[in-house]
Amino acid sequence: MFNQPFILFSTSHLLTLSLIFILSVFLPLYLKKKSIKVQNNFGYTLSAIMVIDQLLKPFYLNYYFDYPFIQVLPMHMCHLTTFSIVVFIIYRIRIFYDIAFFWAVAAGSMALITPDVKLDFPHPLFISFFWGHGAILVAVGFASIALSNRPTLDSIKNCILVSLGVMTLMYLINKILGPPANYWYLGARPDAVTIMDLLPSPPMHIPFLIGIGLIFFVIIYLPFWIYDTKTKNAE
Repeated sequence: MFNQPFILFSTSHLLTLSLIFILSVFLPLYLKKKSIKVQNNFGYTLSAIMVIDQLLKPFYLNYYFDYPFIQVLPMHMCHLTTFSIVVFIIYRIRIFYDIAFFWAVAAGSMALITPDVKLDFPHPLFISFFWGHGAILVAVGFASIALSNRPTLDSIKNCILVSLGVMTLMYLINKILGPPANYWYLGARPDAVTIMDLLPSPPMHIPFLIGIGLIFFVIIYLPFWIYDTKTKNAE
């Protein structure tokens, strides 16, 4: 029961995706009607749980599941997205929302759709993976809907600059640590079936990753741009 292989778009996978979507949209809509105190209590509690989970994860993955410690440090894009949205929820520093929004919608959603997980529910690795990535979308949904934030054109600029800078840093960290360190999947493809399977072998895939990221960012912002354009023309 605990060692069934993960099957892409199986019943458990689709149900988990549906649950994450519902919580990411309807829970923030519910909280939007609540008092600032209730919103703050929810935001601080969720933030604390997310940070504690990310800090403990390398240790239990190493101890219980024999993952090499340098492979599971919280430095993947989704880990950094967690810290970014937590900083925004607690301190309301705008650039951290910009980063978290685009990283969560682009990379976080892709990770959930094509997860790098080998065992199905209710295995702890399945639960850990989908909890960690799902909580990011719930937190971003909370910051966007309940706290009334949305990306702007400057958000794309901020996210692109930060993404390029952090990608460079992660490439250097991978080189310094050596295999199996593979943060941001700059050194090797993930084990799961992903869009990276269509790209050249690492590290020649990096320019393509940058291009795909830029396309995703533009597509994500496009509905907001269309709305702003129509609103401006109407005025």
